[in-house]
Amino acid sequence: MSTIAPLSASAVLNAVSIALLSVLSLFAGVYLFTTIRFKLAYRKFNDASHGQNLRPPKLPVTIPWVGHAPSFLSWKPHKFWAELFSWYPRAVGACTITLGGNSTAVIFNTSAAQYLLRDRKLGRDDQNQQVVVQGLGLSKADCESYYEYHTPPAKGAVAGHIESEKINVEYLLKTDRVNEMTTEFLNTFKQQVSQAFPDGATEINLNGWLRTVMFQASTTALMGSKILEIIPNLEELFFQFDQDMMSLFFGLPKFMVRKQVTNRDQALNTLTQWHQAVEQESNGKIIDPEAAPWEPLYGSRVNRARQLYYRKKNLPVRARSGLDLGMLFGISSNAIPATGWMLMHILDSTRPENKPTTKDEPTLYTHIMSEIRESQNPDGTLNIPTLINQPILLSTLHEVLRVYVDVLISRQVTHDMTLPLSHPPTSNSTTKFTPSPSRSLFLPANTLIMLPSYPSHTNPATWQQPSQPPPSTFHPYRFLSAPPDAKSTDKPIFTTTPYNGMFFPFGGGKTICPGRVFAKQEILASVALCLLAFEFEVVGCVDERGKMTDRFPGLRDTLPGSAVMVASGDMRVSVKRR
Repeated sequence: MSTIAPLSASAVLNAVSIALLSVLSLFAGVYLFTTIRFKLAYRKFNDASHGQNLRPPKLPVTIPWVGHAPSFLSWKPHKFWAELFSWYPRAVGACTITLGGNSTAVIFNTSAAQYLLRDRKLGRDDQNQQVVVQGLGLSKADCESYYEYHTPPAKGAVAGHIESEKINVEYLLKTDRVNEMTTEFLNTFKQQVSQAFPDGATEINLNGWLRTVMFQASTTALMGSKILEIIPNLEELFFQFDQDMMSLFFGLPKFMVRKQVTNRDQALNTLTQWHQAVEQESNGKIIDPEAAPWEPLYGSRVNRARQLYYRKKNLPVRARSGLDLGMLFGISSNAIPATGWMLMHILDSTRPENKPTTKDEPTLYTHIMSEIRESQNPDGTLNIPTLINQPILLSTLHEVLRVYVDVLISRQVTHDMTLPLSHPPTSNSTTKFTPSPSRSLFLPANTLIMLPSYPSHTNPATWQQPSQPPPSTFHPYRFLSAPPDAKSTDKPIFTTTPYNGMFFPFGGGKTICPGRVFAKQEILASVALCLLAFEFEVVGCVDERGKMTDRFPGLRDTLPGSAVMVASGDMRVSVKRR
């Protein structure tokens, strides 16, 4: 009986080496093939004689199916785009990347972007499902029921809107309804501010303090006061979920997101307890949204309308809790960090906008304080309509949104379509590209489109204006028709017109953020109330470990598409009541 001799160590090593060499050869072959394909497509794209029906050049890959996912899903903000535009000319206006076996057309051309943002027919059903199933923990069946994927539009629904979107139109986009929510927000915010720092000057981390005050005020305004009584640690649970959300959304392997799933489920469990408690206390009755503007159990009109809609769709309490978590995410995860960035830039005396060249020259802080005081009523309260139309406040807010927002607008093409391409000047890349006004971009049906904010919000061809700093620099007066002039009595004019199609912090088209009106009021009112109530002195900054530093906070590591990005660290300030 013969026996098989064991392989020697050298034989095993040779076998492993051959296998490894085969894999590397495969990857090298894939890269060579896709590089040749890219160069041919790029040459065709750059050849004016081909005119119409040009497809975005497909970028080379090394690993089949995986494609660009490892570099795209970098936790370093903007790293993928910075590396891409180090060799790929922005003037091309589009490219195609591969993510998990799927090809995605990335658009960063002004004309094409404007066309996409105006088209209200293009949807993102797959991405909506990705958000609520992977991110919020709903079942696929509950997701389809909520979005009415297989249900004809309800009678009386707004044209082109499902019933859940009709609720947003009715209660989040109408000025009078938004003003009601803002009033409740201000009531809670002012109550907390009136009780803060009674013993004189106190050192705090600005964003850490602000987060608590704003979260309590916005949650109370939206969901009622009862929720924070039932879940006193909701802030902690929510912001842990906020940090985990993008890992869940992108569907990372389960072994990589076990902790994130556990954290989310803990938040959902507490929201389920709130649902059960308020249903018992209200005897199962929800006050009609058209009755009281706000009540303590369910809060605002919009939340009560949503709760009634959940019941109409027979959604289980777990699904309701997931959708409520998503609503909290929409109302707090962006407005709170945006307010923090705005206050830090206003208060930081080391930045150019706060360092006057002459004794009498106003600083950003003095400009802002002047506009806030102009927005006060005779009794000292804020006149919100006046406040939200102050040009320097608006310009500073929009610069915060330009610099610190990272959104990925996605659309699913349902039919063959062409997008017009403009002809911006060539980038500084050494790769030449000859623009042509006759070009159009062809996208076949079922193409997934991505419109990322970072390439558009930082394009020098758009943002490099005479007498302004480069787009890599925060410039609070960027959205003014002219810089503020201390010698002139005329107010500067706020405008976003020069940046149409290249500035979309709230998304656009059919899926534009429905909470943007409230967010604007919430942010500007918070800034105004803080600056009216307190005197701030910047002590320095702290990094994420709490260590003092002279460096202004940067960006916390995060996956792409996280909307308003959170600061890495905080600003340390001494604060006292006025």
